Amino acid sequence: MKQFIFSLSFCLLAMSSLFAQGIQFESGSWADVKAKAKAQNKPIFVDAYAVWCGPCKWMSANSFTDASVGELYNSGFINYKFDMEKGEGPAFAQQQSIRAYPTLLFFSPDGELLKKAEGARDAEGLISLAKPYLKANNNANQGQTTTDNNWESLNFKAWEYYETKSSRSDLSKALKWANASIEMNRNWYNLDTKAHLLAKLGRNKEALELAVDAILAAQDANELAEAEETMDLLRKLRNN
Repeated sequence: MKQFIFSLSFCLLAMSSLFAQGIQFESGSWADVKAKAKAQNKPIFVDAYAVWCGPCKWMSANSFTDASVGELYNSGFINYKFDMEKGEGPAFAQQQSIRAYPTLLFFSPDGELLKKAEGARDAEGLISLAKPYLKANNNANQGQTTTDNNWESLNFKAWEYYETKSSRSDLSKALKWANASIEMNRNWYNLDTKAHLLAKLGRNKEALELAVDAILAAQDANELAEAEETMDLLRKLRNN
């Protein structure tokens, strides 16, 4: 009997460990998720999916269950799976201009959109997507500012301004942060940010050149799959 109880306990422990791996997604409404993120001062990760979507199912079975992904996202984000065809999903999809599944979104603790990436990602791709927002938020929690010697924090703030600001003075300020980030560590993340800022300022020729540089940098870093927004920007600039 004791041996049976021990075996049963061991199995339950193993199953508990298995289910603890991977991303733990919140339940409840979108408002609940935003309230929790704000209370804990954590960014939000959203998996916008549809039940019929094959790549969405693949991510749920493979990427989201990865232990290293779970460790990173569970400690750094409030995570939420959002069915785009049920409940609040259709309104959210319209608000965020979601055109494909899955779409992976990152929001600030205040609920401002920071990044939108279309298409499935493997574990490595998910980790790559998360790092800029994790480190920037950690810096903010530690009381650091955008004047610190941290390219990721500068790039994060520059992109946040790109997403949320429209005045030339604010966008010019963000451009200075992007330039400082590039001086510290030139990579496709901050080149992409600068290209988007230049385009929003109407400096399309410069934006086009930077978008090309960003794509080449992403290719060199074997992260071309992450540069979909840069490719979209490049196509728009070439069509103008």
